[in-house]
Amino acid sequence: MLLQNTLIFLRKNKLKNTVIMQSCSKFSDICMSTIKSVQKYNFINNIILATDDKKIKGTNIVNLKVILMEKDMGFSSNMLEAISSCDEKYALVILDDYILPDPVEQKVNQQKLYEDACDLMNNLEDVACVRLNIFDKSCADFSNSYNGFVKVKTEFKYICSLQPAVWRLNSLKKILKKGENAWEAELNGSKRMRKANMHAYVSTFEAMIHINAMRHGKYVRDKFVDYADKNNILVPSNMDVFVKTKSKDGKTSNKSVVNLSRYRSKKESQ
Repeated sequence: MLLQNTLIFLRKNKLKNTVIMQSCSKFSDICMSTIKSVQKYNFINNIILATDDKKIKGTNIVNLKVILMEKDMGFSSNMLEAISSCDEKYALVILDDYILPDPVEQKVNQQKLYEDACDLMNNLEDVACVRLNIFDKSCADFSNSYNGFVKVKTEFKYICSLQPAVWRLNSLKKILKKGENAWEAELNGSKRMRKANMHAYVSTFEAMIHINAMRHGKYVRDKFVDYADKNNILVPSNMDVFVKTKSKDGKTSNKSVVNLSRYRSKKESQ
């Protein structure tokens, strides 16, 4: 019955599967890598990007709509500009440093995942988003489930999350406030969601695998550098590498920041 409802919903709405992003010229290379990784997913019809990056604007990438900002206005302001340029009811929202692997490396069919998330929100009007990040049992309300997704506990601190998620765009517009950075959008957006009685659902499995390229917008992560070097992806040469390794006893993590060239040399010598 759920599958039948999904097919009826898709026929009626003729979804144009859309990805919405924001970025800035400072992170041009990594943003381009994210865009190229998204384009490998044939079911995605449109990518909408709000940025001040004239370099990306001039690439004329197929199915990429660039909203060129006069200057970087910050996460929430940029996102609101991108949303205002989208005519779709739902969209996949990802950060500009979330590199998606080849579709064959995903554990589940991403088109079906996207369509199931849209179907859920079409049937549950109080749901603002369906999160596709790695499942965290501590946030789940198992008494409310729908077709492989479970409700996120209302009291969960980050009910509004910027991990990959399919969003109801009218809800996201109400949650975001101009001038807020990404962290503020999650924290304050969660409060606004609760106040407006908006809810989120989350997948009960590792739905959308992605590689988080940056840490705090200052460093590239070691796992991203390793993945990029194996897959011919450009790593910004002006950014140091944030390295996280397990201690010998496996109980704690050792963290350090090293020069990119030094990091690569050490990896080659191992």
